[in-house]
Amino acid sequence: MSPEPLVNEINKDELRKGLAELRSKLKIIDGELGRGKTPPKAVSATEEAVSTVRSNIWALLAAQHSDDYQTYLGRIRVRRAAETCEEVLADLHADTLAPSAPGIEVFHATLHELSAMLEKRAGPGSDTTPTELSR
Repeated sequence: MSPEPLVNEINKDELRKGLAELRSKLKIIDGELGRGKTPPKAVSATEEAVSTVRSNIWALLAAQHSDDYQTYLGRIRVRRAAETCEEVLADLHADTLAPSAPGIEVFHATLHELSAMLEKRAGPGSDTTPTELSR
């Protein structure tokens, strides 16, 4: 049984309002960070705004891809994971993230296991590259 479309539950005006609220909160936090402060209320409010906007966008995307939701979800996860890995790699190159940072060992072990699984699933002689897998 496929999930019910959620488009009817989402008001595009609410989404626009949420995005405007998010931009406003981010500007406030950016200003506070520039002065060396991060007010907890602003961070909490921004987390809530991000969560609301994310839920609304996710529901719209899910409704548009309800015919093959699991495949779509997998593509989103792979794209997000690839972006995160690229950011971590850039941080390591820039020396803004230490190789001894908390969580790096688990991250490295997970990447190693993922790499082995991808090689195993691709099969011998496969010319599939990581770039092709992430698109």
